[in-house]
Amino acid sequence: MEISTLRKAGGVALAVGGILLALYAALFNLLLPTDMMETDFAGLVLSPAWIPVCATALVAILLLAFGFIATYSVLARTSGILGFAGFVALMTAYLFQFGELVMETFYYPGIVSSPDGVALFRSDAMINHPAAKAFVVIFIGTNALAPQAFAVSLIRSKAFPKLGGILLIVGAALYAAAPVLVVNLAGIVIFAAACFIVGRATAKAA
Repeated sequence: MEISTLRKAGGVALAVGGILLALYAALFNLLLPTDMMETDFAGLVLSPAWIPVCATALVAILLLAFGFIATYSVLARTSGILGFAGFVALMTAYLFQFGELVMETFYYPGIVSSPDGVALFRSDAMINHPAAKAFVVIFIGTNALAPQAFAVSLIRSKAFPKLGGILLIVGAALYAAAPVLVVNLAGIVIFAAACFIVGRATAKAA
């Protein structure tokens, strides 16, 4: 397959992934009892909308990962070490996100299907364990910093609109800035808009 075809497909994947990410943010807020996020997470997972909403995010992340690989193929010759480091960091962040979403989509519903599983969630054992705390630190760190480094390469490149890189920085920063649902969702929507812009540019660069 020609590299131009792969880039076009990657650009489309990035744009569609951005749309799905924004859709996920909207559905999460509209269909799920978000007021239970802090008080009864098990009840949130038991919601009939939980699996479809999480599955939407899972598909979005898969498309975004493929799309950013195509984007980097356009940047690779001119972005230097910073671009490569940003790309590696971004793929690492998506691996962590993918793992988290697989757990949320396929395993969490199974855990809360039994009284013992519900009790496990409500005891906060899964978030207070040292390994879980370490994962949260790495997860937030990679998702906050990786897009920033990659976005700098986008802004410096003549092949992509600077607006896409700027929105990527702002969206990632808001998503990781504070544990406030409204702020996080705003970050996701802005990040999704950046993905749409960069995706269109990637397809055109093919």
